[in-house]
Amino acid sequence: MPDAHYYRQQAERFARVADQCSIAELIPYYRTLAFDCLAQAVRAEAASAEAAARPSRRQKRAAER
Repeated sequence: MPDAHYYRQQAERFARVADQCSIAELIPYYRTLAFDCLAQAVRAEAASAEAAARPSRRQKRAAER
């Protein structure tokens, strides 16, 4: 599963393509792709932070003792 770094790279690539695109009809398409990838990056970062906040099985077992 791609991580936040991958999605941010993709967003940068699509934004660059939109900036350099000479076909006016395609610019909104690439901007939308960039925005969607950025949103995926934010969701991946949030999921990662949430997973890091949850105690691991080892920590749960140690707390039970």
